[in-house]
Amino acid sequence: MTNQIYPLLIARMPVIALILIATVTGAIADDLIDETAIQARINWVPLALVREDDRDERCIKCGGRYQDPLVNVDRSVPPAQFDLEVTAGDTDITDETLYFSDNVTVSQGYRTLKAQEVSIDRIEQTVVAQGPIEFREPGIVMYGDTMNYDSLGERAVLANAEFAMYDQQLYGVADAIARDANGSLEIEDGSLTFCSPIEPSWVVMAENLRVDSTTRIGEAWGARIDVKGVPIAYLPWIQFPLDDQRKTGLLFPDVSSDTRGGVDITVPIYMNLAPNYDATYSPRLIQDRGLLHRLNARLLSQRTGFWDITGAVLRSDDLHATPPNEDRWSINVQQSSDPSDRLRTHIDYSKVSDNRYLRDLENNTLSAQRQTALLQHARLDWLADNWLFGLEAQQFQNITDDLSDNYKRLPQISAVWRGNEMIGPMAPIIQLQAANFDTDADKVTGQRLYQELGLTLPMTRDYGFLNTSVSYRAIDYRLKSPDSNQSWEASVDSWVTRIEGGLEFERQTTLFGTSFIQTLEPRVQYLYASYDDHSGIPDFDSAELTFS
Repeated sequence: MTNQIYPLLIARMPVIALILIATVTGAIADDLIDETAIQARINWVPLALVREDDRDERCIKCGGRYQDPLVNVDRSVPPAQFDLEVTAGDTDITDETLYFSDNVTVSQGYRTLKAQEVSIDRIEQTVVAQGPIEFREPGIVMYGDTMNYDSLGERAVLANAEFAMYDQQLYGVADAIARDANGSLEIEDGSLTFCSPIEPSWVVMAENLRVDSTTRIGEAWGARIDVKGVPIAYLPWIQFPLDDQRKTGLLFPDVSSDTRGGVDITVPIYMNLAPNYDATYSPRLIQDRGLLHRLNARLLSQRTGFWDITGAVLRSDDLHATPPNEDRWSINVQQSSDPSDRLRTHIDYSKVSDNRYLRDLENNTLSAQRQTALLQHARLDWLADNWLFGLEAQQFQNITDDLSDNYKRLPQISAVWRGNEMIGPMAPIIQLQAANFDTDADKVTGQRLYQELGLTLPMTRDYGFLNTSVSYRAIDYRLKSPDSNQSWEASVDSWVTRIEGGLEFERQTTLFGTSFIQTLEPRVQYLYASYDDHSGIPDFDSAELTFS
C-alpha cells in the first residue's frame, strides 16, 4: 500500500474539479438497487427519520429526502488550492504516465474520487478512471463505470452513472454525462426524479438533456413523463427549473386514489409568459372518468390589478350518469385592484356545470364537499374625502338539490361616513344602503333601504380603550308577491346601544432561548337593541353578528 502527496501533477488539471459543481439529470432504472443499499450509497432518508424542521412539502409528498453527509463541510477554500493526495494498492510512475490501481482514492480538499484504476497522461493531459467509480463532494454524489477527462477542453464524461443532487433533491441514472468548460451538462438516455429512488411516484425520461449550471435551468428533448410506471405524456421538448425560480417547465406531479374515480394523476406544466403574467396547464388523468384539462392564468397590471382565472373541462365523464357522458366544467375568477387612491374593485366569481362537480372532481378538501352554493360577487368602491361609496352585485349558484335558490342582490348601493370630523368629543355614525333582491325561485322579492344614524364616544389610553355608541336603525321594505304580483310596504326600526372595552397587557419574555413580546388583550362588549317584531318580513340575507 502506498500513500503519496503530489504537489500538482498537472498544472491545468485539478483532477477532482473535473466532475461538477453543476446540476445533473439522468434515468431511474427499474429495480436499480434495494432500499438499504440506496440509503447507504446516496443517503436517502425515509420520512419517519427526517427531522421536523426539514419536512417541507416536497419531503412529505416524496416520503423522504436526500440528506448530504457533507453539508457542514467548510467550502471557503477551493479544492484546486489543495495538493492531490492519492492512496492506492499499486503505483506505477513514468515520465509520461501516472498509473494507480487497487482501491484508488484521490482526494483534493473536500472532493473525493474512488476507483479501481486511475491513469493520468502527462503529455495529453487526460485522465482515465475505471470503476466502479465514486465521486463525492458537498452537494453531489456520483457513481459510474468509467470516467474520461480532457484537461485542455475541460470536458469530463462519466458512463453508466447513478447520482444524487442534494441541493436540488434530484436522483437518477444516465448512460452518459458530459460536462463542458462552462459547467453545463449534456446527458444521453437519462431520466430524473425529485421523488424517492425506491419506486418513485414520477419520472421524467429523455433521449437528451442539458442542464445549465449558471441559469439553473434544464432542458429535455424527446421527453416522456411516467407516473407510477405508466407513461402519461410525451413531449418533444420541455424546460424545467432546478430551484424555486419562475421558469416554464414541469411542476411537482400529484398522485392519489379514491373510490370516486380510481387512480388520480395530475402533472402541472408552468408557463412563465412575462414578469407580470403566467399560466399553469394541469392535465389530470382520472382512471374511471377520463382526462380533465385545467388552465390557470394570472395577471398583475397597474391599471386592472390582480387577476386569477381558472377553468377546467372534462369531456364525456365516463362515470357521470345523468345525462350519460356529460361534459363537465368549472370556472373561477378572482380580481382585486386599486388603480387610484380613490377607486377599488373586487370580483369573486365561481360557476360549475352541475351540482355534483365539486363532490366528484374537487373532493380533496372537506370544505369543497360541504359547500352548498358558489359565490358570484363584484364590488366597486369609491373613496371620497369623508365618504365610502360602494356599488355591488351578488348572487349564488345553488349546488344542493334539496335547498331553494338564494336571493340575488342586483344591485346594492351603499354610503358610509368615514370622515374625521368630531361633534365635540363624539364621532358621527352614518350608514346608508339600498338593495334590490331578486330570485329565480317562487319567493317574495323586493327592495330594501337601510339607515343607521348615531354617535360614538371613543376613549383610548395606553393600557386599553372604552367605546360607547348610541344609534338609530331603520329598515324600509317594498315587497312583491310571486303569486299575485301584489305589492306592499313594511318597516322596522330600533335603538341600539353598544359599550365595548378592552385592556392591553404585554411583557418581554423568553422561550427556548428566543426573546419575544407576549401580549394579552381581553375584551368585553354589551349590546342592547330595542325589539320590534319583523317576523312577517322576508329574510333576504343574514349573517352572524360580529364582535365589533
